[in-house]
Formats: sequence, C-alpha cells, structure tokens
Amino acid sequence: MKRPNEDETSAGFWYRLKSGRLPLKYYYAGALIIFGVVILFISSGGTEEQEISITPEREEINSSTEDQEKNEQTSTSLKAGDDYAAAFEGELQDHLEAISGVSNVQVMIRTAGSEEKVFEKDRTARHQQTDELDQEGGERRVEEGTAEETIVFERQGDADQPVLKQTRTPEVTGVLVVADGVEHMKVKEWVIEAVTRALDVGHHRVAVLPKSEVEEDE
Repeated sequence: MKRPNEDETSAGFWYRLKSGRLPLKYYYAGALIIFGVVILFISSGGTEEQEISITPEREEINSSTEDQEKNEQTSTSLKAGDDYAAAFEGELQDHLEAISGVSNVQVMIRTAGSEEKVFEKDRTARHQQTDELDQEGGERRVEEGTAEETIVFERQGDADQPVLKQTRTPEVTGVLVVADGVEHMKVKEWVIEAVTRALDVGHHRVAVLPKSEVEEDE
C-alpha cells in the first residue's frame, strides 16, 4: 500500500480545513491556542498599565509627606518666634508706660527665627602622624585628625538632662511702638532709647508713632 508523502498530507489537511471536514479536536486545539495568546497579551498589557498607574501615586505620596514635614517644621519655628515676641511685647509695654509722659502703649515686635538652646558639650580631638615610603623610595608624611563632640548630661531627679549652656534669642528685625505722648520730641527720644537698649537693636529698626485722635476719642 502506498503511503502518502508529506506534501499530499499537508494539502489534504488544508483542503479539509477549508471545507470544514476536519475532526472537532483540531478546532478545539486551535481555539485553545488562540485563547492562550489572548490571555498572555492581556496579562502583559495589564501589568504595564498597573505599574504606570502605581508609580506616580507612590511618588505623589512621598512628595506630599516631605512637604507636610517641611510645613510642620516651618510652622513650629514661626510659632516659637511669635511666642517669644509676644512675651517681650507685654514686658516692654509695661516698661514704656512707666516713662514720664507716655501712656496707652501698644508694642509690636518682629523677629527672625526662634529661640535656640545651646547645650554643653565634651570635645575630644585626636591627631595621628604617619611617615610612609612610596614605591620610588621617597618619604611622605600623612597626618590625620578627628574631632568628636558629645552632649553633657547631668542627673536631675529620676532622669538625665542635658546641661544648658546658653539660650540664644532670635534676632529682632523691627519694633513698632504706638503711644500717647510721643508726639513730643523729647518723650519720643526716651522711648526709642529704651527700646534700643532693652532689645539690643539699632535705631533704624524702631518706629515710634503717636496714637490717632480718632482712637483716643473712642
């Protein structure tokens, strides 16, 4: 019996495919292959879209967190500066009203930054010197130095507390004084002198003005 060659078998297969005479198993196999390709394509595309959508969200969250931390630090610094200024405003107002001819004083102080605490530190410095020979027989001297600082603590009650060395007050950038009586030049000079000495600021940073007559009538 003559066996069909490869060309005849292939031609017969395509003929039966076109005429719809192939067994059902071929159609099932073809459908499964197509279905698998579609699933792989969808899975690949979906993963890329997911990565694209997730990455910006993470970046946005990180950026938002950093901005929030910066805003909180700035807000804390401004609040500390405002508290310091408010404390000095009340104290300065009391002293200015004690000056002869001055009354109904209002004070506004502007500062840069906030109060800074400086703690006592132990400092350790080390210096090392080494003489070396290079490959050509020459000598060279290598010097290295290190410095370390550690905050000093002392026992207070049941806990160790850092030793406070000094407290640096924020720089005063401007002072406004509004009061009765400063329309007289001599009284105004007294007020300016008192403010500049009390806050250690230059005369150009101090403004002294009389209260308006409308406010006095009210």
